[in-house]
Amino acid sequence: MNAKALSLRLLPVILATFFATVAVPTLAVAQDYTTNTIEGVVRDTTGQAIQNATVVVTSDRGVRRTSTSDDSGKFRMPQMPIGPYEVAVTAAGFDALTGMSIYNQVGSTGNYTITLMVEGAPIEEIVATGVRQSSIDFESNTSGISVDVEELQLKYPVARSITDVALFAPGTHLGEQDFNTRSNGKLASFSGGSVAENAYYINGLNVTNFRNFTGGSEIPFEFFEQVEVKTGGYQAEFGRSMGGFINSVSKSGSNDFKFQVTGYWTPDSLRGERKDVDVTWNSLDYDSDTQLILQMSGPIIEDRLFFYGLYNQRDVFERDYTTSSFTETLDDDPFYAAKIDFVPFEGHRLEYTYFTDQREIKQVEYNYNDAGLTRSEADGSEIGDKKGEGFTLAGGENHIFKYTANINDSFSVSALYGENTFDRTTASTADANPVIYERFNQTSSAAIGNWVNTFAASGLDERESLRVDADLYFEALGDHHIRLGFDEEDLRSDELRTLSGGQYWRYNICRNAAGCFGGAVAENEEWVRNLFIDQGGSFRIEQSAMYIQDSWQVTDLLTVNLGLRSEKFTNYNSLGEVFIKTKDEIAPRFGATFDLRGDGRTLLSAFWGRYYMPIASNTNIRLSGAELFTEGFYRHDGFANRNSDDTPSGVDLSNPIQFNAISDGEIPPVEITKAENVDALFSDEIILGFEHAFENDIVVGIRGVYRELTTQIDDIGINHAIVAWALENGYDINDVWEWMDPAQHGIEYVLANPGEGITVSTDTIQPLDGSTGLVRMNLTAEQLGYPKPQREFTSLEFTASKETERWGIDGSYVWSKNEGNTEGVVKSDNGQDDAGLTQDFDLVALSLNAKGPLPTEVQHYLKVGGYYVINDTLRAGGTMRIRSPRKFGCFGVLPDGIYGTAANAFDVNGDFTGDVNALRQVYEGRYDDDYWFCNGQPTGRGTQLESDWGYELSGSLTWQPAPENMTGQLTFRLDVFNILNTRNVSDRFERGEQAGGSPTSTYGQASGYSAPRSVRLSANWAFE
Repeated sequence: MNAKALSLRLLPVILATFFATVAVPTLAVAQDYTTNTIEGVVRDTTGQAIQNATVVVTSDRGVRRTSTSDDSGKFRMPQMPIGPYEVAVTAAGFDALTGMSIYNQVGSTGNYTITLMVEGAPIEEIVATGVRQSSIDFESNTSGISVDVEELQLKYPVARSITDVALFAPGTHLGEQDFNTRSNGKLASFSGGSVAENAYYINGLNVTNFRNFTGGSEIPFEFFEQVEVKTGGYQAEFGRSMGGFINSVSKSGSNDFKFQVTGYWTPDSLRGERKDVDVTWNSLDYDSDTQLILQMSGPIIEDRLFFYGLYNQRDVFERDYTTSSFTETLDDDPFYAAKIDFVPFEGHRLEYTYFTDQREIKQVEYNYNDAGLTRSEADGSEIGDKKGEGFTLAGGENHIFKYTANINDSFSVSALYGENTFDRTTASTADANPVIYERFNQTSSAAIGNWVNTFAASGLDERESLRVDADLYFEALGDHHIRLGFDEEDLRSDELRTLSGGQYWRYNICRNAAGCFGGAVAENEEWVRNLFIDQGGSFRIEQSAMYIQDSWQVTDLLTVNLGLRSEKFTNYNSLGEVFIKTKDEIAPRFGATFDLRGDGRTLLSAFWGRYYMPIASNTNIRLSGAELFTEGFYRHDGFANRNSDDTPSGVDLSNPIQFNAISDGEIPPVEITKAENVDALFSDEIILGFEHAFENDIVVGIRGVYRELTTQIDDIGINHAIVAWALENGYDINDVWEWMDPAQHGIEYVLANPGEGITVSTDTIQPLDGSTGLVRMNLTAEQLGYPKPQREFTSLEFTASKETERWGIDGSYVWSKNEGNTEGVVKSDNGQDDAGLTQDFDLVALSLNAKGPLPTEVQHYLKVGGYYVINDTLRAGGTMRIRSPRKFGCFGVLPDGIYGTAANAFDVNGDFTGDVNALRQVYEGRYDDDYWFCNGQPTGRGTQLESDWGYELSGSLTWQPAPENMTGQLTFRLDVFNILNTRNVSDRFERGEQAGGSPTSTYGQASGYSAPRSVRLSANWAFE
């Protein structure tokens, strides 16, 4: 489906929406990702309902809505844009209410009780609930937070990223540092999920990175008006996520002209010193970040047409040292954004949003020679000539068109069309030079040679999205709010990628007393690994979903939420053939809330739901495209035997010690790349909650959460199962060995549900009747031998908050366990963002001893935030976060004898002996030092080491000089993150053995620390 086709499909939907709203006055509007319902009840001082009261809500953004209270005093205004409103209420025989200010917040219904006095008497009470973040929401089972971004930043020190907003929610924590890239930003784990299981939306458009699900579009902090962070209990309209859901709404224009300029400076000179790890001299690094943001908004036609615009100039500069390299990185391309809002008449709104985060990240690599220097001796003289300039393209353009129609208080509808792109091109002036590393210090590989980027790649991701939502309110055995809709996305990934210079070399030394590669390389002799990788193709994905959700207020005390979501995922190979297509995946969502005391202050809630994840386009590219990927291991005659470009000389590529043909460069038949019976990846969630609001505005809560990963999709190696199947079906063992010789053939991977039996075809063996073609096999779970994927997350969340006119405090403590044998979509143990194709189930032996505390487990996490208004011009804020350590195991080689004795696989002539168990031992040991064994003993996940406890205290000070003697409002601000400069060990080297079995010297040492202290200075000048 192309943009023209999708746009043509959208046209009749918009036209039908328009004519239905004009011609059918009995209907009214829908509620979606960017709006909320404002509702409530009008009463007199005795608590009796006032019917036929007129409630008028207006905003300076052209919104004016009128509702009349019914027999029970209720009024409702669905599909209201977020932001501030003025409320006026009139009723016969009562004094009019004017000047009541409310704020409509995304994520929770604004529910108000308005009390009017008999005509001539003063208003006694106005009670507003559902406005502040801490208020209790009786209509939804969703857990998380909803924040006004400017208010959050005014109260607390917060870094300028969407992830840093998410980290204020209980149950979230920062993910593995290996996943933090300049194009991805920082990533968070939600409620036990991996960092690649979250969804990111802005103004209703999905901007999640669908290549591998790590993050989304990089959007400046100032563009956001409100952000809703969902950590669980999603309603049925939210999908394609098993972790968290970050739903953001941008700023819009109003009837008031506004202009502001903001500057940020984070100088390197005020940073705390970074700690060095192994071969990385972090203490010599340099980081500077300067930002300038211009914002302007106002009316084009008062009350009808509005604009908002943002320009963000960035200057981010870094210098990075290792003992073998020096790199300078510059990220200085600007960000642009604009939004147009048109209100043709009351209850209707047309919005257009545009932003581009496309940028070129420039990288300069220098020759480097530490000459045996220590870190303290390095003075810059070791930096040599520039060896090349590289660049990485990231981001792209985004367009969002949305039409909203409000007919009456009972029905509403909205339609959205959006598209976005993300460039994935990397190139350099040194792309003709091969990638070369040395790995002589046992664990870390040092870059040598004259290359810059590992891969030269031309890549582009494109998304087209169509969404229609409708809301219907009616009474039938209680009050119902039915929300239903559908959405579809057409995705495309283009990829042409090859190694710099066409190949990769890595020098190694055998450190095993018995030699390496079965004795082919003696102890202390050198060997070299060689890779050829060439990938390419164009790949499409179609995703669609339908949902229906009923919020049923059975009584004044009980609300039941019933939801059902149906999803389809279809992935195509580079020939346009269906690669994998899931069935209609049904995701029920059931929840209930109960007002325990009937006063709106005590909530009991329960929820059960199912969430499905789509299949990353990375899976298409790796398994269903044209990929040439070979791996060879060769003897090498010494350090000096190299060419001038550092490539090895004297290596006979036709005579490898071991050779793996992982893929041959041809587009494989679909039948051999995946099992016929693959179910989509999903997890189930159960939540039980309690909240209570005391009379003194203290709100406390406790929530229990249980999540279980029920099905996993991953690639699995099946060579051993093919051998078992072939022997059971009359094949000769010598023929099987000829086809499965591990020294000549690579591992045969298929996409499957690990732990389940599969039906798959292979071209590795030939039909017994002598014909040619594929052999179709039914491989049982016993033949495959993989365990069922396991990931169980259990947590208890305790929250408390209090807010006054001068100060506020809120906090959470979360106890959790997250155990299993797989993290999920990606793998933090080795920093693998190869979504859907992790190492977890590549071989059965890799799953031995793999069950334990997962990298995303944080057993104890305390978060506290507070602020204090010192006087009319000065305020202070702070946050404190304390988290328990991460646990580690030990990676090493697979001990002999787990399946058989490898030495028994071959006779003295190198011929196969017929010992299938010995063959299995050789096959299962193909991954060198990636097993949960060290020193021949099981060293399971999370059983050997742990990091430090993490402590971080941050603070802010904001000064707003009195504006009497100046134009506009000036704001000066100081933010200090990690005031105490506590550089806790956050990661450790987990590899205890290298290939061959000798111990590593760095095992257990720190490989990562928490970020050092940093200081951000900012100034803002706002005109209105």
